[in-house]
Amino acid sequence: CTYRVTVTTSDTRGAGTDANVKMQLFGEKGNTGERKLDSSANDFERGKVDTFFVEAVDVGYMHKLTMSHDNSGFGSSWHLAKVEVVNMVTGERAVFPYNNWLDKEHGLSVDLTPDRTGDGKGDGYFGQNLTEHTITVYTSDVRGAGTDADVFIELYGDKGVIGQTRLDTAANNFERNQKDVFKIKGSSL
Repeated sequence: CTYRVTVTTSDTRGAGTDANVKMQLFGEKGNTGERKLDSSANDFERGKVDTFFVEAVDVGYMHKLTMSHDNSGFGSSWHLAKVEVVNMVTGERAVFPYNNWLDKEHGLSVDLTPDRTGDGKGDGYFGQNLTEHTITVYTSDVRGAGTDADVFIELYGDKGVIGQTRLDTAANNFERNQKDVFKIKGSSL
């Protein structure tokens, strides 16, 4: 499934950011997993509209969108106006308004709900509760077993799907003879 994600940065002084921006879309069938939004352009500048195409599992009817950034770069505070998400297969469209800051003071992550009534405000969350899943990875104790590559996982169950999610913590993961534990929030599987 392909999603067109259109992000509008507010036209407010200092609104733009050079931080790494991520999104995760939740719906009745699961979620996309965390996805970095990046293009070859200078994304997320004041008053700018950026469009991204995200390949992910079909989450079904969209309930929630989590937007976040890593607070990196000079002047990393970001004033997000709204995000529009369109499922390019089904045509479903949802607008997730915010009109506020994502920064250390207000938080680096926000859960947004779609504006289905057209009043410019999110209409509340009516989807599944999120479940925290624990993923434990054991790296073998043989020469060359470790890796510094990015490692991803997709989870499938009878009740839903958690799309491609990067396994990463602050530690040096996937080293020889090491146990790594990751926490992933998503739909109940």
